[in-house]
Amino acid sequence: MRDSLLGAGLLLLAAGCSPESTTRLSGTVAEVNERTVSILPATGEGLRSFTLPGDSGTKALLPGAPVDVEYRGTYREGVEAIRIKTDTTYMEAVGSWTVPDPIAPDSAMGFELRTEGRARSIRMATLCYHGWSLTGERGKILLTGESIGNGQTIPFTETGLIARGADGRLTLVIEGSSLRYVKEEE
Repeated sequence: MRDSLLGAGLLLLAAGCSPESTTRLSGTVAEVNERTVSILPATGEGLRSFTLPGDSGTKALLPGAPVDVEYRGTYREGVEAIRIKTDTTYMEAVGSWTVPDPIAPDSAMGFELRTEGRARSIRMATLCYHGWSLTGERGKILLTGESIGNGQTIPFTETGLIARGADGRLTLVIEGSSLRYVKEEE
């Protein structure tokens, strides 16, 4: 009996000395600054705020981006994130994508993909882009909008493939199309 009690006591002592467990939270970025990121959890809980790790860059953490945050222990406001993972396709997609306008070669046309899934057309009156989202596959996005013409409006969804060209610039091709949009440099 004494040996059993001693064994149970050692187990409790070992458990008390073990490092805090790691917790993972999935959601979307709500707000980010140099030292903190606020996440809207996928579970619908209220906003969660984390201190960014010292070596963390915030370039890929844009509002609306999907994110997984790992931290130690139980959640408390401003707890330090030990790891933050996001799909870089989101960061690559945000910006203006253009091709030369076939009617006015000195001009460009295309679309602008904004944070939080918003989009707008650039110099394309009959092809109105409204939104976009990630597909879950690296480099693939879905674009949504409306084709307006001949007295009718037709909703559309297109799949875009983002890749880096030989010149190092990002390009986006709409599946089933020969147009190759180039991301404008900021």
